Amino acid sequence: MSSYPKSLTYYLTRLNQFSRQKYRVQTLDNTTFNPSDLTVLQLPEGLLDLSTFTLQGLLSTNVTGGTVPSAVCPFVEGLIDNVMIEIGGQSFQSGFSAYGDMFNIFRDWQIFNKKSLRGILQNDNNPSTLPASTTLSNVPFAIYNWLGFLGSIKVLDTTILPPVKIYIRWAPTAVLAVSGSPSSATYQITGANATIDVLDVSDGVYYNMIANRLQQSPIEIAYDNVTTVTGSLGAVTSSTRWSTSADCLRYVVGTVKPNTYLGQTQNTTTSLSDYFTRGGPNSSITASQWFVNGVPYPSIPSNPQLGDCVVDTAHALGEALDPTSSTNPAMNSLTATNNNFFVHVHSFTYLDDDDGHRLVGVSGRGNQILGSFNLTGTGNTVLPVVYLHHKSVLRVGTSKSCELVL
Repeated sequence: MSSYPKSLTYYLTRLNQFSRQKYRVQTLDNTTFNPSDLTVLQLPEGLLDLSTFTLQGLLSTNVTGGTVPSAVCPFVEGLIDNVMIEIGGQSFQSGFSAYGDMFNIFRDWQIFNKKSLRGILQNDNNPSTLPASTTLSNVPFAIYNWLGFLGSIKVLDTTILPPVKIYIRWAPTAVLAVSGSPSSATYQITGANATIDVLDVSDGVYYNMIANRLQQSPIEIAYDNVTTVTGSLGAVTSSTRWSTSADCLRYVVGTVKPNTYLGQTQNTTTSLSDYFTRGGPNSSITASQWFVNGVPYPSIPSNPQLGDCVVDTAHALGEALDPTSSTNPAMNSLTATNNNFFVHVHSFTYLDDDDGHRLVGVSGRGNQILGSFNLTGTGNTVLPVVYLHHKSVLRVGTSKSCELVL
């Protein structure tokens, strides 16, 4: 139960009469959703295993006009634009937009060696080219991998919290890859609902222990938070400014979208819509560098064409330490990677060998962190996107009081 202080861990392991049961969570108001709609779910009251939270539904696509038209979305997490968490009317994760793009970065760098399981649950055939006259009709899916709040808290006791709601904003139609020149293409999700495991310790020891602990001092639950900063569509040479008051800035992720990202055109290298293309064959990035409180990271600008950004990203995401890790097989050269999968990640943390201790180099406690993502290059206009990955704390007090600690 890593969500609770280590001082409680020993006592939690001594609990008896434990059981686990799966509950279905219905969406509020509607079960059918179209592009840019908002899905709202309220978590049940209990001791929840958040790692089992799964969103399910049926996905269909529809095209109008064109010659043998097609419209598919090869990975279902790409349909999510924003995930927001609200507890007692207070937002604990609100700025995580372009969620599907961030998930796609992890997918390219870390999840391809787990593709088999995802393929089973999401009917993910990820075609290299779109077959003729193809749409989806009530294809079942299950999303069980999450980023941010839902993906970092193992156990959440909602009996000590006010109502916990999850808001999921669905992405625009641009996420669909189309062919056959249809006049329009869209998608729809029906029968949306979620499931989650609820844990129970019927001897009462746990609940008495938590109540006594809250009388002494608040319980702090740390979780991963992400803030998205979108720059302006313009020249490749640019500086995207950002700021944060986060106490623990873990790492920063920078990328660019091509100026065709809203066109629904399939990128034959990534097999996805250009909405998910990072870089662009008509844009050339020659240097990438982060500035944080006036200090450059790295001190020498990284040159993507020499592999610097790939090396920086691999180390920052931990992939360089794992010789068995698997990336997207289409990332088979520097040219292909820079034109279609460009990303530059810089980490401000250092992990020991067993991931048990972390040294944090940047903190906004007392002083706001001011930074920028700087690019140099030529070619068509691009849209810079920056993700700030930081730790936040849910501080829980008596009488179901809670507050956000950045």
